[in-house]
Order: sequence, then C-alpha cells, then structure tokens
Amino acid sequence: MVNATALHTAARRFCIGQHAEWVQKYSQVRPTAENYLSPGWTYSDDQCRIFPRYRLAEATLINLERNVPDARSGLDDMMNTVLEACESAFFLAYNRAFDSEEQRNCAARTRRSAGELLGIRFPDRSPRSH
Repeated sequence: MVNATALHTAARRFCIGQHAEWVQKYSQVRPTAENYLSPGWTYSDDQCRIFPRYRLAEATLINLERNVPDARSGLDDMMNTVLEACESAFFLAYNRAFDSEEQRNCAARTRRSAGELLGIRFPDRSPRSH
C-alpha cells in the first residue's frame, strides 16, 4: 500500500504541477473577447499546442482523485489506475470535454497520446510475442 499511495500522490502532484504550468503559459496567449467575436477567427498554433495540455492534466487529476488507494491496493493495481485515469481523461478531453467545435478541431490538430501530452512515459502494456 505504501508504494501504491506514493505513486498515487506522485501522479496527483504531477498533474497539479502540469496544470498550473500550462494554465500559466496559456494565459500569455489566450484569445481575447474580440477574437471570439471576429468573423473567421481561429485558434493560433500556440494556443492549440497549449490548451489541450491543461485540460488533459485537469481531467487526469479528477480521475485520479476518484480512485484513492486503500489498504489492499498494490503497486501494479495503482499503475493500472494511473494508466486508466490518463486514458479516460484523454478520451473525455478529445471527444466530449471541449466547449466548442473550434476547440475540438484545434485539439484534433494536435492529437497525441495522454502520456505524451503530460510528458509521462509509461511502460508498454501490450502483449509481447516471445
């Protein structure tokens, strides 16, 4: 349980830090009200590279906080929980969580795996042929 709790805590802290970092970066390039009202306006490449990341970090954190380790939680179980939290957040972020069609289009232009967006390298979970 100690290792599972440590992993859960580390994953949560990482998401909190990533969210804060990407929100701060986005605040420097976020669109103004005039942008939204201008005909033909679209998100810039910089905006498209940033906002999916803070949305994904936030969604992953929410998923992690729904799954708090208990006395029976092992490290493998928690690794699967973290992976599932990322995968679920990725699905939600790209399929349902964006506020507008423009944001969904922007996200589609910058689509990457959840781990890549958060800067996490997870072990390969695919079956290996021997």
